[in-house]
Amino acid sequence: MVGFFFSLLYNISMKNILLGVTGSISIYKSVELVRMLVKANYSVKVIMTKCATEFIKPLLFETISQNIVETSNWTSNTETTMNHIDLCKWADLLVIAPASANIIAKLANGICDDLLSTTSISMGENILIAPSMNKEMWHSKSNQRNYLQLKKDKLHFIGPDEGEQACGDVGLGRLVKIELLYNEIVNFFKKKTFENINILVTAGGTFEKIDNVRGISNISSGKMGIAIANQAKKMGANVKVIYTKKNDETLNCEYIYSPSADDIFNESKKHIKWADIFICAAAISDFKVKKISNKKIKKTDSLTLKLVKNIDVLKEITKLKNKPFCVGFAAEDKENLEKNATRKLADKKLDLIAANDIDVALGTDVNQLNLFDKNGFKSLTLSNKTNQAFLLLKHISKLFKEKNEQSN
Repeated sequence: MVGFFFSLLYNISMKNILLGVTGSISIYKSVELVRMLVKANYSVKVIMTKCATEFIKPLLFETISQNIVETSNWTSNTETTMNHIDLCKWADLLVIAPASANIIAKLANGICDDLLSTTSISMGENILIAPSMNKEMWHSKSNQRNYLQLKKDKLHFIGPDEGEQACGDVGLGRLVKIELLYNEIVNFFKKKTFENINILVTAGGTFEKIDNVRGISNISSGKMGIAIANQAKKMGANVKVIYTKKNDETLNCEYIYSPSADDIFNESKKHIKWADIFICAAAISDFKVKKISNKKIKKTDSLTLKLVKNIDVLKEITKLKNKPFCVGFAAEDKENLEKNATRKLADKKLDLIAANDIDVALGTDVNQLNLFDKNGFKSLTLSNKTNQAFLLLKHISKLFKEKNEQSN
């Protein structure tokens, strides 16, 4: 009877993973993913597209998953003839890895012409997509349009990653490391890391007005801050984003448009008592124009502007009584990165500072954060900004927990 009881608990806790596999040279990594999931007591079923079967035969996935591989709308291994519906009801999560540009296009446009696309359309939002394709395909206008549409539809993405590709090119498009993908699946079913935690994030380069149409700004895209906000939301946090530029890749957070340094400071002060964690990722201009012209300045051969120092938003916030856990960012030259980051960590009384090389991070899709805190230094491996955000937030979670335990 005791054995039956524990067996029942095991079956209740077991999660069902449906893995969709498309045609890509990185398909061999999906075999390892199945092995890891089965070893961790997940139940795994695999759908292979016709193109995927040209790379690997279904028998390999069947052997490792210990389940029949599904390949067609017209042959069913389930109890009814509605194969895609039965698979959706069985699965707790659909993972598409590797996900080609073709399957991303199908999902974004509602095309259902094979078992994987039909099943995906029926699955709702419990879909995790791990893209894998050549860098030119990833950056193509059509693929980016489809990617952004699926983000708006609240489907979850991990990757792609930066690095050398099978064709010899180097760029964004590689399937993420299987360990990261496995962790993302595990975390999907875990109690959320930041459940009931309020996180306030600033994002983007500021715009300091000269007149009604012109201003001083920088090349920061805001992608790092938005990636942090998105990942924090996925990890269970209540998130508010103070942002300087419109961004189409955002999740269901509360957004506060604040284009200038003064705007960011005022909104940060307004919401800081709400926040448990404050992450200042905005690239705030060091200077602003002393006097903004009320009219458009006429074109001349030369123009002299008198600049004054901008407010140091983060330094002012850390002076507040009962300040939240504070994280700063520092964009530095490679030669001075460590020296300047450690100085700012102390001067601004931060809990953590994330420093990056300006030649790597500004205006790009990738980053390599170097994390400095009271315990020392940790350098992350170069990867896309979504992965950097995830690893940064894991580190913040650890430090935040330690700080709370020490204060209690």
